[in-house]
Amino acid sequence: GTGFNAAPVFHTSAGRYVPPSEIGHARIAAANAEQAEVVAHIQAIEGFASNEHLLAGRGLERLDHALNNRQDRTASQIMTAAGNGDDTAISVAQMQARFAGSVYGDMALANLPFGGLYLIGGVARALEPYLSSDIFAHSFRDKGRFGPFNEQFSVHLVLDDFAALKGCASYIMSPGGGRLFRPPVASPPRPVRPSGSAPRPSGPAAAQSAAEPRLKPPGRRAAGGPGPGHRA
Repeated sequence: GTGFNAAPVFHTSAGRYVPPSEIGHARIAAANAEQAEVVAHIQAIEGFASNEHLLAGRGLERLDHALNNRQDRTASQIMTAAGNGDDTAISVAQMQARFAGSVYGDMALANLPFGGLYLIGGVARALEPYLSSDIFAHSFRDKGRFGPFNEQFSVHLVLDDFAALKGCASYIMSPGGGRLFRPPVASPPRPVRPSGSAPRPSGPAAAQSAAEPRLKPPGRRAAGGPGPGHRA
């Protein structure tokens, strides 16, 4: 797709499990004053600054506007210009790499992916020279006293543009493939009885009283109610 998302992958005894996620729409954090200015600029225009606003393809265009006050270049043109030595385009690519390192570093602390982080998609591949630089590595490890802790997580770039489709095909063809994970159905909660009230009956009699009212014997009436022959 054209957005941004991430999800943990768990290898369990029942098979591989990838829970759904929408982390791309979470609020992006600014690691320093310069990033705070960028986030404020985007938030003033969009009303909200998310991970996707900065890390998806259009994030390059938003950064170009925030840093260079330019809106005449597409993401592809910005990366081409960066490859040709354009300083303004290089600053955009470097800033996106800094934001990426910060966000991925936060995700590493949240999920502890000792098997590594795997980046996929056209933006990640285009940004590869900057993701391999000290700019990205510093942002990834810039976590205060947990900076050294983040050094144990490896980051990998998937170069195959069809990896997602191949993964879907592999899942469908695997034993039991195509079945969605469904969590067990929880028992319905029991009603809470107010303190001091009498306990409610249970069992068949309670089910009957809940389903239909008990009928009074003919010729008798409840105290205070209308007598025989009364018309409402």
